[in-house]
Amino acid sequence: MFIRMARSGQALLWPMAVILCVLLSTGCSHWFGDRGKFRERALDYQQAETFEPLAVPPGLELVPIQQRYSIPDIAAGDYYQPVSSRAAPQPASLLNVNEYAGLSLRKNEQGQWLELSIGQTSALNRVVAFLQDSDIPTSRVDPQAGLVETQWLPPMNIKRKRGFWRWLAGQFHDPNKNSAEKFLFTLSSNQATGNAEIRVQQAKAKSPEPDQAVAWPVKNQDALVVEAMFDRLMDYFGEQGNQIGSVVLSKDVSTLPQYTMTWDGNGFPILVINRDFNQAWQLVGAALKAASLSILDLDRSLGVYYLSAKNLKVAGFDAEVESDQDVQVRLANSESGVQVSVQLDDETVAPKNLAAGILNRLREHLP
Repeated sequence: MFIRMARSGQALLWPMAVILCVLLSTGCSHWFGDRGKFRERALDYQQAETFEPLAVPPGLELVPIQQRYSIPDIAAGDYYQPVSSRAAPQPASLLNVNEYAGLSLRKNEQGQWLELSIGQTSALNRVVAFLQDSDIPTSRVDPQAGLVETQWLPPMNIKRKRGFWRWLAGQFHDPNKNSAEKFLFTLSSNQATGNAEIRVQQAKAKSPEPDQAVAWPVKNQDALVVEAMFDRLMDYFGEQGNQIGSVVLSKDVSTLPQYTMTWDGNGFPILVINRDFNQAWQLVGAALKAASLSILDLDRSLGVYYLSAKNLKVAGFDAEVESDQDVQVRLANSESGVQVSVQLDDETVAPKNLAAGILNRLREHLP
């Protein structure tokens, strides 16, 4: 038996030896040469071909690519020697960006600003238009200094995260009672890119006089309010950048009716305005005032006008409104236009009779 196994082992060694000799006779070039199985590919990039750049089709505009994380200028000298690893200049943090509209919201240790891919003068005109469309009165507009200052305004209504004890204290004491705030928009030009930069400052006071002088603080007293103002600016400027696209989608927009009363999928009345959002927002605000539906508050970033129950009762909606039931007139973009609806809160639709009455009153006072 051992003799048979030894003979079978010798029979297997002969084919293996032959295969090994064949492999050795081919040399290393078969495996590692220029055409080998495991050749060196580090220089393959030299064989790459160059093609013509892509051409933009007629009717479209090429948006230039800009540096989003530009390094700040270093102090005078040919080199920079940091004191520590944290002392090196850092790029401005990018919080939000809308490349189509040419907007970018940035922040660093010195503060927060909004950058637009237009000149300083054009940006100032846009800020003034934003304040006018938002029904925010101005007290000073200085194009040469790049300053736009608002009048004293009621505190902005924004949602805040509060713990139980702060909520409980708020039931007995309103920190915003008799208080007012105003904003200062400072416009400058980025020397490197030529883009306009908008910075916002906020000041607060208790029962201020209309012409009371303001000592603008270096650091804003309420960061959430300033962030909300930046969000409104980005929404407004972004919608302006998308107006061209909306017009292209409907070339026969002039033949459509400007205002249409209809119903949504659940049978609740809605008013459709065949305008862009900025114009619809301004028209609805003016119509509410003309219809004696006094505006309690507004939030353009959400597209909401707030109407108090007291004012609605004075306007003749006694049977439909409860004593403490405030109402929201909400605007939202849709494929058919800007839809105007009436709600009791963020999740509850107003009764049909109340919604239809307010929307019909609005429709009567629209131009």
